[in-house]
Amino acid sequence: MIFNKYIMKRINLVVIGSLLFLLYPFFGFSQTKSIDLLQCKALAKENFPKLKQSEILTSISELKNQNTKNAYLPSIELKGQATYQSEVIEIDIPVPGFNFDPVSKDQYKIYFDFKQIIWDGGVTKSLQEIENALLQTNVQKLQVELWQVYSMVEALYFSALMVDNSFAVIDAQTTVLDAQIKKLKAAVKFGAAREQDKLKLEVERISIDQKKIELVSSRNSIIERLSVLIGTELDESILIENIARPELNSTDNIRPELKLFDLQNVQLEKSDDLLSAARMPKLFGFGQAGYGKPGFNMLKNEFDPYYIVGVGLSWKVTDWNKTKRTRDINKHQQEIIATMQNDFLQKQDLQLAEMKVKVEGLERLIESDKLILVGRNKIVENAASELENGSITSTDYLIDLNAETLAKINNELHKIQLIQAIVKYNSILGN
Repeated sequence: MIFNKYIMKRINLVVIGSLLFLLYPFFGFSQTKSIDLLQCKALAKENFPKLKQSEILTSISELKNQNTKNAYLPSIELKGQATYQSEVIEIDIPVPGFNFDPVSKDQYKIYFDFKQIIWDGGVTKSLQEIENALLQTNVQKLQVELWQVYSMVEALYFSALMVDNSFAVIDAQTTVLDAQIKKLKAAVKFGAAREQDKLKLEVERISIDQKKIELVSSRNSIIERLSVLIGTELDESILIENIARPELNSTDNIRPELKLFDLQNVQLEKSDDLLSAARMPKLFGFGQAGYGKPGFNMLKNEFDPYYIVGVGLSWKVTDWNKTKRTRDINKHQQEIIATMQNDFLQKQDLQLAEMKVKVEGLERLIESDKLILVGRNKIVENAASELENGSITSTDYLIDLNAETLAKINNELHKIQLIQAIVKYNSILGN
């Protein structure tokens, strides 16, 4: 018995010493910095790597639009050629008073070709609108991915809250158990209680210390993962602030996926506009200025400058139903988007229904928790008195104490789960 008692004391000293080192952050909570869920989400947004792509996508879009606008700038090309041909124009009819030099078979020219779009049927404008719609679509895709990051942040945040609240309850149990051990020590000294009962409480005290160590390890793991998501190194002593119970917000559905579906439809509509513009007639001006041998006067066998200017019209009369088929493709793509949107809304409704039932269930659990806690508290108080009087064993007392602790932990978890369910419900709607 003396040897066992010595071993128990040594174990207590080792465990408590290790625990003080590991739990130092918890003891300093009141003096450390804190963080709330909104701050975590804001930091996660700043740290989201892909969100930085929006600036790059905007720059790319601006460059593409600038290239598209250049369609209305004049096209100028410098060309040149030297040729030799087997035959040339010859005039064999004699004309009195005129002597025609034969045209050389080798000919040369260098010239500028000019072309200026006057009206392209709206193609340039449609291309710019398509590019702008594509930019908005790509940026919105990043918002959809960011929402998924928010969900991960929420999950980790509430996990940390659950650990903290469980630790607080177990810590309170430690205080109660320490007080009871102290009383039993005095009772054992005067022969009013058994040494065996005191040893059982001390062993339970060690078990509680182990639970605390496990909670600290779990919390540190959660904090490390949260630090990665928000891009900010959180100290292990960081206080995770409790969240006041929010209200269910079922009025607005502003999920980023819904806006993405709308933007994808807009993109297809702009594509239809481009098809219409492409079928319109095109009006353009053109010109050519150069120097060659011969010039436009083929009978003048010498180097000579020349130029020509004019206005042209082009109109593709038929494309053999290519435009119609492309419109049909766009229509089918819109139908696909519609099915994706309906599928998303259906799954969203299922999630909302699940969360609403969960909220209602947790509210009922919390109400019943109150009754359980009142009863468990009275049972433990009576058990403590009976243990001191020797009416029950320490095993009986520990059963009642652990039952009360479990009831308290469940109550705290139910409260956090209720808040988490409401936050999740609102998040499903994009709020």
